[in-house]
Amino acid sequence: MAVSVSGPGTRQSTSAAGTPKVPEGGEERPKSKKMLLILVVLILVALAGGYFVVTKVVMKPPPHYGPNNPPPSAATYSLPSETVNLSDGSLLQVTVVLQLTTVASAVSVSKLNPQMENALIQDCGTWTYSRLLAPGGKAMLSSQLLHSFQAILKPVDGGEQVTSVYFTAFTLQAA
Repeated sequence: MAVSVSGPGTRQSTSAAGTPKVPEGGEERPKSKKMLLILVVLILVALAGGYFVVTKVVMKPPPHYGPNNPPPSAATYSLPSETVNLSDGSLLQVTVVLQLTTVASAVSVSKLNPQMENALIQDCGTWTYSRLLAPGGKAMLSSQLLHSFQAILKPVDGGEQVTSVYFTAFTLQAA
């Protein structure tokens, strides 16, 4: 067996006939390292693509709502009519409808119906006849009730479950 030098710092084995010997496996070593490197890169690209598809397309995360991204409005929910004694002895008969959002469930809202009725009675009971008749009185009561209902119906995915309070019946009787 003869050894020849084919380049700086490299040695190549040759057979007695002078032809280079090929290592076992049929390929020379530098080509097998290139193929291995190409295979590893292709596998990494395939894994990255699969990760992207799974996380962004298949397992799309639920939307996160907040002050600048409120959930869209959905159904409405009506509370039963209530007759409330105002703080000055007058009476208020009121029916309230809540504007729910897409994150709200009518079933979960109905389970909290007693707490919402209590909040309605408590909040309305602090008002007087003249204060409710004053300009903006009903709007302020509506805002107060909205705040109370939002405290009862906790946010879901960062979004409020109730966005508005509507009066569908509002009757005042002076004392």
